[in-house]
Amino acid sequence: MTDETHTTLPEAPREFYDRAFQLLFENPLRVQELTVRLSPEVAQNLDFTQAQQINRSQLGIDLSSSTADIIYKIPIKNEDKYVLMYVLLENQSSPDRLMAYRIFALMSMIWRKDLDIQRDNGINESQLKLLPILAIVLYTGKRRWEHIPTLHDLMDLPEVLKEYIPDPKILFLNLEEVDANTLHHSPVEVALRLMRAENTSEEEFRTELELCIDELQNLTNMEGMSTLVRLFLLISLYRRSNTEWPVLYNIIKKSISDDAEGEETREMYMTMADQLISQGKQEGIKLGKQEGIKLGKQEGKQEGIKEGLQLGKIQESRAILLELGSDILGDPDEQVLSIINSLTDHEVILNLLKKSRHAESWQDLIDTL
Repeated sequence: MTDETHTTLPEAPREFYDRAFQLLFENPLRVQELTVRLSPEVAQNLDFTQAQQINRSQLGIDLSSSTADIIYKIPIKNEDKYVLMYVLLENQSSPDRLMAYRIFALMSMIWRKDLDIQRDNGINESQLKLLPILAIVLYTGKRRWEHIPTLHDLMDLPEVLKEYIPDPKILFLNLEEVDANTLHHSPVEVALRLMRAENTSEEEFRTELELCIDELQNLTNMEGMSTLVRLFLLISLYRRSNTEWPVLYNIIKKSISDDAEGEETREMYMTMADQLISQGKQEGIKLGKQEGIKLGKQEGKQEGIKEGLQLGKIQESRAILLELGSDILGDPDEQVLSIINSLTDHEVILNLLKKSRHAESWQDLIDTL
């Protein structure tokens, strides 16, 4: 399938990037894996197993709401010293030529706040120290961006003055320019590979999702597997058309465990779908059948679905209820299909969607009407 025939993708809200970034890097081992790719020498000298996530407000950081970032305080191996690792997700449509200035301004804010904290804790002026700060910029936009201009690049600076002017180096990864076939050595690389594919055609994205799921499962005893599965759900729901959701979920669910974490992941899928429907973030769903919509569960295939009928918000809600409900309760019979397809109140449908998580059967669910 070509990009020209691909269903229009839903707009990516700010919350998508915030949530995706937090899911990806809430485990400091994912930050370690990213650092290994960018600078193995730096990574091998830091003890990521003892890293502590720092709230940006504690450091006096007041950046725009368009910034998705995360900060860790990480011990330096074999020394009683620490470094702050600042990871920034940059997803603007065009590169930020002043990124080095933004990072340096951020460092200044952090140092100022940290010095205030040291003084408040009674540290003598002669003993005040500045924490070293390492910055990583992860760019997920589509524009060419080979490197971040340094502070020196931004100045008309004579050679004789360069050694006197600060010029911090930034670890930088432009995801678009990375060969996707090289993104398989670690869990974070597998996740980045799927993020890189978020705007591809239906067939290409489905292939990438299957590959990424298999790669994760091949990484045996991987810590944080369930978190990355949730990230894959997030990408599938927010960055793909809702006509793709059932197929994508059937691919993802084979990696969902049967324990409490697995239940949490399934609930997340239903909650997110519920939110997207109720917020009206989707443009419509192309699903239809004369007798109603019915999903099959065998081998992850959908039965009785065909394109051709553009349904509105009520029909879309019915379709999602049947899709998600079928995964939990099995295929509905003709009587249940008739009842659900007769519903015209959007809120009633959403309430059924929520109740389906705990219902024993379709009849049990219908009896709550």
